[in-house]
Amino acid sequence: MVAPGPVQTGMLNRFTGNSDEVKEQFAAHNPSQRVGRPEEVAQTIVFIGSDKANFLTGESIAVDGGMLA
Repeated sequence: MVAPGPVQTGMLNRFTGNSDEVKEQFAAHNPSQRVGRPEEVAQTIVFIGSDKANFLTGESIAVDGGMLA
């Protein structure tokens, strides 16, 4: 399972009222100091579905810029 943190999507825009100020507040509380990009979540999904992850089972992978760390 992939568990994304705040990612720059339409859902984040709806949640923040499309306010850059609110998005900046999200970023400020994230160790990476930014919100994620959809491509970053997609790259994790591609990896999980690849032969490179064939021994990976039953994991929840946080793609959240370090929020859960």
